[in-house]
This record gives sequence, C-alpha cells and structure tokens, in this order.
Amino acid sequence: MQPVDPERHPILNAPYESPARHWGLDERFRATNDLRDGRRPSGAYMSVPKPKSGAVRGVSAEGVAPHPRINLIREEVGHWRSAGYPGVARATRELLEHWADPNHEPRPFFCQREAVETLIWLLEAAPETPDFRRIRDELTDINRKRNEGIERLAVKMATGTGKTRVMAMIILWLTLRQRGRADFLVIVPNLTVKDRLSELDPARGAALYKSLTPPHRTPPVNRMRVTVLNFQAFQRRSALAVDGPGDLPSGTAKRWMKGHREAEPEHWTESPEAMLDRLLRPHRGAKKIVVLNDEAHHCYAPDAPQKKVDKDTQEFERAAALWFNGLRTLRDSGRLGGVFDLSATPMYIRRPVDLDYELFPWTVSDYPLIDAVEAGLTKIPRVPVSDDTDKEEPVYRNTFAYTKPNALRSDDMHPQVVNLLESMHADYKRLATSYAAVPGAITPVMIVVANTIRNANALFKHIAGRRDDQGRWHPGAYDAFSNVKPDGSGPVAHPPTMLAHSGLGEPEDNGGADRVADIQRDFHSPGENASKQERSAHIRRMFNTVGRPGGPGERIRCVVSVSMLTEGWDVRTVTHIFGFRAFTSQLLCEQVAGRALRRTGFPAAGGELLEPEYARIFGVPFDFMLGSEDPPPQPSAQAWKVETVPERKQFRIEFPNVAAYALEPLDLRCALDPNRVGPYEVTAAHAPSKTVSAGTVGKEAINQTMPKRRREVVYRIAGQAVRHFCENRMEARRRVLFASMLRAVEEWLDHPSVVCPNHELLVHPPHDTNAPLEIARACVDMDNGKPRIRPVFADELDRNLPRAIDTSEISFETSLKHRYPVDPHEAAGKSEINRAACHSDSERLLAAELDRHPR
Repeated sequence: MQPVDPERHPILNAPYESPARHWGLDERFRATNDLRDGRRPSGAYMSVPKPKSGAVRGVSAEGVAPHPRINLIREEVGHWRSAGYPGVARATRELLEHWADPNHEPRPFFCQREAVETLIWLLEAAPETPDFRRIRDELTDINRKRNEGIERLAVKMATGTGKTRVMAMIILWLTLRQRGRADFLVIVPNLTVKDRLSELDPARGAALYKSLTPPHRTPPVNRMRVTVLNFQAFQRRSALAVDGPGDLPSGTAKRWMKGHREAEPEHWTESPEAMLDRLLRPHRGAKKIVVLNDEAHHCYAPDAPQKKVDKDTQEFERAAALWFNGLRTLRDSGRLGGVFDLSATPMYIRRPVDLDYELFPWTVSDYPLIDAVEAGLTKIPRVPVSDDTDKEEPVYRNTFAYTKPNALRSDDMHPQVVNLLESMHADYKRLATSYAAVPGAITPVMIVVANTIRNANALFKHIAGRRDDQGRWHPGAYDAFSNVKPDGSGPVAHPPTMLAHSGLGEPEDNGGADRVADIQRDFHSPGENASKQERSAHIRRMFNTVGRPGGPGERIRCVVSVSMLTEGWDVRTVTHIFGFRAFTSQLLCEQVAGRALRRTGFPAAGGELLEPEYARIFGVPFDFMLGSEDPPPQPSAQAWKVETVPERKQFRIEFPNVAAYALEPLDLRCALDPNRVGPYEVTAAHAPSKTVSAGTVGKEAINQTMPKRRREVVYRIAGQAVRHFCENRMEARRRVLFASMLRAVEEWLDHPSVVCPNHELLVHPPHDTNAPLEIARACVDMDNGKPRIRPVFADELDRNLPRAIDTSEISFETSLKHRYPVDPHEAAGKSEINRAACHSDSERLLAAELDRHPR
C-alpha cells in the first residue's frame, strides 16, 4: 500500500534494502506527510524534539547541519556496491556477495551490510582518488587530535539493529583476509553485554560464523582468538592481593603498608605490561590485536571541564577515561592492531568546546534511529508532546522536573507520580488484554527508571506492595503489578514486579546490587538461607531473562531499575517506560528510551514492509515520530530453544558432519562403444624398433629401443586419447576422465576389429597418433558434462573434527515460526531432541508424519 502519512503508515522501507524514501521533518523534527524519494542525508537531526509550545517558527529540519564526510563516504560506498565490489580480495568479495544474496537466511539487514561495507571500502578497496586521500587525511588528523593517534573508526547503528552480528561479520572478514591466527579483543561496558557477546567466541559461536560464511567455504573458527572483557578489567591490581585474586590488597597487606609509608604507591601496583599479560593470556604470541568496542560512547579521552558538571557526567567521564586508558596501554605496548567502535550513540556526553556537534568525529557510517524506524527495525517511541496544563512543556514529558521534592516515599507517593503511574497502568492493562487474546502474542513489560536506590525502593514498594515491620502484607497500588494478594494474605504465586540495579554484579557496584536483593527478599529469593551473593545472582538471572519463556524472569511484568537500565539488556517485550531522573543530555535520553526500542521479532528475509510497533515513553524528553493507533497484536517471534532430551538416548541419530558444499571438477566417465569401433590393423611401424649395424670388419652391433610393458603402452595411448576426447575442455576434466579412458583402451585392444600382434608398435608413428584418435572417436560421454556438487566433510578441513555427529548435544535458539510439536510440553515420540525447527508448514507436517510412522 502506498503510504499517505506518517501516522497511519510510518514504515517506508524494507529492512533488507537501502532506504529508498523518507518523511520530511517539521520545525520540531517530527515527521510530516511530505514523502520524499531517496535516502535522508546524514545530519545532526535532533533526537529530542521540542514540545509544541517550544516550536521555533520558521526553522525547519532542512537547516540541519549535515555530516559531509559521512555523506561522501556513503555515496562512494554506494557506487562501489553497485559496481560489484571491485578492488577487494577474492575471499572478501565472496563474503560481500553472500551477505547481499536475497536467498541468504538469516539475511543481514541493509544497515548491517552497510556498516561492514564501509569499513571494507576504507581499509581494502578505496581507490587512490583525491576524495579518498582527503577522507584518509581527515581521519588521521582527527585520531591524532582526539585519540592520541590511535586509529579508530566508529559505526553508528540504532538500538536493536544488530551490532553483535556486525561484529561477527568484521571478525570473519579480517580473519579471512590474512593468513595464520587473527586476534580480537571485544571490550564491553558491563556483565550483561559480556554474557550476550560471548557468542563471538568461536568456541560458542560457531553457528553464528557459519551462518555468515558462503556455503562453499568453512568458517575459519580455528584461526580466530576472541576475548570479551569488561572495560573495568583495565584497572591495575595491587601486587599485595595475597589473599586471593581481588583488586584490593588483603587486610594483612594493608596493615603492613601502614608501617612502610615511605614506599611509593606505584610500587604496590602491577605494571601496565603485567596487567595486559594477565588479561590477554589467550593471545600470547599475537603481534597485533584488533579491538572492537561495543557501546563505544563509553570510550573517549574527556576534555578538562570548563565549568562544574553534574555527578552523572563525572562518573560517565571517569569510566570513559578508564576505557580509553586501556586502548592507550595496548598501543604503548605495541599490540594494538586497530579499533572499531560500535554504538547507537557514538557521541560525547559533554561536547568538546571546539566541536559543533556531539557525534564522534571519527564516525564513518550512520544509520540513525529515524532511519531504523522508517525501515521498521525498531519500535516507534511515543512521548507526551502536549497537555492541558499551563506549563511550557507537557508535565509527563519531564516528570522529574515537575516533582518537588525529588525524594519519594512509598507510603506518601507524590501525586504527580501517582497520576502518571495510574495512567500508564490503565494503558498497560488495555494493551495486555488485547495481546492476551492472540495465542502466542507477547506479554508486555513496563520498566521504571529511578535516579537513586532510595527512590527506586519507594517506587518498588508503591507499585509491588510490601511487608511491614509487624509482618503485615500491603498490596501494591496497581493490580497488574502487585506482588501481594489483594486481600493482603501474602505474596502471589509468581510476583510480577522486580527491583534491579544497573550495576548487577559489576566490580564498581559498591554493594548496591546486594541492597536491591535484600529489599525484595520477600518476593524474589533463591531461599531463606541464601547468601547475599546468591540473592544477587538470582536477581541478575531474573533480570536477564525478563519475559523469556523458560527463564526465571519469564513472569516478570514490571521492572523498577536503579539509575540507568543496563546497556545490552535485550528484552524485546518492553512497551512502557517511566523515567524518574534528570536527563542532562541527548545521550541519556536515547539510552533510556533505547531499552524499549527492540522489536518483538522479524519475519523471514523478504522485500515486504514490516508492521509498526510502539513504545510509550514518559518522563524522558524523547520523540520524533507520530503514531495514531496500535496495530493489532501479532504472535511473538521470540526465540525458542531446541535441545537434547537426556531421557531419549535410544532415539539418537548419527549424521554426516558436513562443513560446506563444493562444486567439484566434473566427475566425468567415458566408455568405449563397441559399435563405433572400426577396423584397425597395427602393421610394421614407420620407425624401426631394432637396427643392426656392422663395419667392414668386427662384430655387428644391435641397437633397439627398450621393450615396453602393455600397461605402459596403454597409459600413453590413454593420455593421448583423453586429449582428443576433451579437445576443447578444461585440463581438470581431462584428469578426471583418465581412469575411465584406461578401461576404454584395454577394451579397444581386445576388440575383434582391432589387429595388434605387438602392442609396442602403438607408441611409434603413425600408430602413436592414429590409434588414440580412433579410440577417442569410439568413446561416448557417460555423464553428458553435468556438474556435481559434493559435500565437504569437517575432517577434510580440520583433522581434529569428527566426520559424523549426532543428536546428543543439540542446543540452539531460533525464532522460526513453524515447529513440531507446537506445545513444548508435548513430547515428540521418536526424537532425541525436544522439538523440530521447521522453515515451512510443510516441513512441520512432515515432521509430525515421520514421528507417527511405525518405521
């Protein structure tokens, strides 16, 4: 259907193709019904638009400052893509063509391809033109000024567009373009991201790399060394941590140090080289290590503040300096091989005074949130843009600013917060009811982001309920989220609301996660006698599996979070966000809103437009897209697990371990047709085989050629016959045909029409030419020249791999729609795995039929 306006038809482009259309933006940087052809240029578009009362007359989005270098690179990469990727190595071209193949499943999104294509063009394919030399010189100058000469290239990709897969594509490309081992260090901001990116380790992510490798190639996982580290690991440890591997000295060491104050602190700290040796043990012997920074906005060298900055900014910039110091240490040790930054917001939280924009100037590719929305790759964020108060901006757009005092109490919650939560609760129940009516649809999740543990505690008790000092139970204020029964008789069987901390398990958490675990021990605890560490670990497992079938957080409906929600938290079912904190920068707004922007799922690769999904965001000044009504709820495309069932060992199936398929040289055969053999007589040769010489006196001398065995003669004749038979064909075809031609020569010599009293005569003129020609004419092609694809077994490529594997250790996740059996609790009768993942309903029906068949 042709889009008519951004309210009813916000999705314009298929996610697998280059953007072909975009909506024009008004003075508040929101979409209008001005539909335009082509892609929106990269520019400093505001992600936080002005409310209606704050619109600036006469100013439009057309005045946005463009990113000229990014737009020039985007244009050059587009021309290079259209030309078929000239100037790259064969392995690189095969990767690029495979990723662009419409039949590739799972097919990379266009934004994923473009990000990697941009890096490949810059580092491998760009021609020596004036434009490229200027781009290269500008990036070199930027990195010298901003990154102390460290070569960094940043890629901007909106939240939910698949940065993990892009990192895998980069690792695969860089490994294939070099010989020997390739070493990579992936640096992440927290444990949640570290857990999620562990699939980049070839030992765990072989399936990921195989899905990105052309079918005729084998993923070079045996040549990859990938380590995933938190940036906090770059803190140098005390050399006196004798009680264990902790970062701090032991109590004994501290007491000893008090008596030796003349010692310099540096003497008690490991050297930078020792720190790297400890962190990078898997990479010993590596000359260079390529670094991939995930959530790279946490990594830069901050300027000295020109004025006093808030506490959040101070903490953010301390973390950025620590992360950047890790890169500096690698560079100074001579082990840094290049840095690739990936982030939805590669920008400074506090812009340097000599820059006109927040974006990292070393950014080379830009796929912003507005492009992702128009391609349907993310949910559309909605925030309040007007209300019926006399305030300059909607109250619920920035609730924290209109709530005085900011300290909240659970037993006397601020009316402003109560009114907003009641409104969100009513909308949540309406949406949840509509989704519940559709089998397989998601269950929505609401998240509340508070600025302090104290305020988060108050909000948690207000929303979820509590037990007082006398042991009496008090239900929560909102029935959909209450952890306590309405009659106050105790907690519900599956408490739907949990309290989380952004630093769950992080080294710098300072016990915050332990306090959060204690607050909700009445509802979420692994047991009465559990330790603090066990309670914290249990909360972390729940937090990381919110809304995920089969996980401990499956039944959670509301998450109250202390401070920022953890980056990398990839829950896709979030539909409501309430932010109760100050938002001092555009970066913070987009990070909090980003926790709700991941889609619930994607259909199979194709050219169709996706249906829009929406997220309601209150208290966060963030919006640029209108949306009238929610689309009808759709069945969830969440991932589900296929795994081995230990009790079904008797149904184990062994099958070939096929690593790839190869188009091998044609397996050709020829055969002698007896009806085509004509009369042939091997008479005396033109060249003598024996000569007698004599002088006037003396003995005679006999000169003769060495006698030849029949097999030797047959080999010579067969070689010549193959050349005649394959006169205009490839050399590889001749080699394959030789074996069958040997049999044909033997059969020709034994044919009744052929008279050959002495086989040695065949290697002399004229028979050395005439006989092979006669044999070739009498042969027929048994395969008609048809090519054959053969499987390449894993042990042919790596002797350490088995030729056959079985169903004993199956474990993977998929979002395929078709499965058998449909109900995960229904046991399949004759399979060692729990369910069959099917690509079509026909496959599902076949799986069911096979399961029922007596054989």
